[in-house]
Amino acid sequence: MRQAGVTDEAGGVTLALVAHFCSVTDEAGGVTLALVAHFCSVTDEAGGVTLALVAHFCSVTDEAGGVTLALCPVTDEAGGVTLALVAHFCSVTDEAGGVTLALVAHFCSVTDEAGGVTLALVAHFCSVTDEAGGVTLAPVAYFYSVTDEAGGLL
Repeated sequence: MRQAGVTDEAGGVTLALVAHFCSVTDEAGGVTLALVAHFCSVTDEAGGVTLALVAHFCSVTDEAGGVTLALCPVTDEAGGVTLALVAHFCSVTDEAGGVTLALVAHFCSVTDEAGGVTLALVAHFCSVTDEAGGVTLAPVAYFYSVTDEAGGLL
């Protein structure tokens, strides 16, 4: 498992994440993906804000050409972090025993209720490849805004 660091040079935002893909199954032409994604930290170096969160993706089902994502709302009770997100999976392909996943994940909001921090971002995952038991994650993340409840940019 490789941990990838992604930095938005313009906004000074660094994303460190680890994604664990539990299973990818092809069932009669439909693709079902069960995975768990662990986001270790999101840090705004300018504002000094760190968000620790965990996102659990329950299932992704391809039904007649359309992709449906069922996911669990996630709350970090200790840190007071709530994550609301929508993920769009473009393709899941099995190539000779190796799994290649190309996806785009849209994160609507991440709110730290204790600290009053709201993070709106879009994360584009270019490729996730399972090669002989090893997972390689090559992500690119675009952070659009990090604001506090007062509306000020952090």
